[in-house]
Amino acid sequence: MALVRAEAERLVREVMGSPAPDFTIEYSIGSMQEVRITLDYFDATERCRLTVSRDYERLYRGLVEPSIARSIRKDLAATTMSPAPQFAIGLDGVEHALAVQSGFNRSVLTWWCDVPPGWEGLVAIAERIVEVSRPYLPEPLVLGF
Repeated sequence: MALVRAEAERLVREVMGSPAPDFTIEYSIGSMQEVRITLDYFDATERCRLTVSRDYERLYRGLVEPSIARSIRKDLAATTMSPAPQFAIGLDGVEHALAVQSGFNRSVLTWWCDVPPGWEGLVAIAERIVEVSRPYLPEPLVLGF
């Protein structure tokens, strides 16, 4: 079965024209002037690509230490929380989104300003992602949590 899966993955990557990441971690801040930080991890080559963009304009793309993405993914996998957040509403503030994708499987968590009770573990993960990309981020960047 593993051989069939490996061949299927190879064919998908060949058809796509470039290798697809084994997993992607994406953190975005803001709903009007969005800053998006993406870590794409490629297992076969042990590479991790960092992309930082603002309002769909790429500010930076380059390689970072692969252990960063592996460590963040490990911490995400160990995070336990309710998938149903408490109600929140606001007129001013910052929207946050954290997405993790592996193949066709994708998980997206969003919150408004303050992280919901029980989701506190996401703050440290978001801060680590921001720290990796800090030299390439527009200033000032207000995280709001």
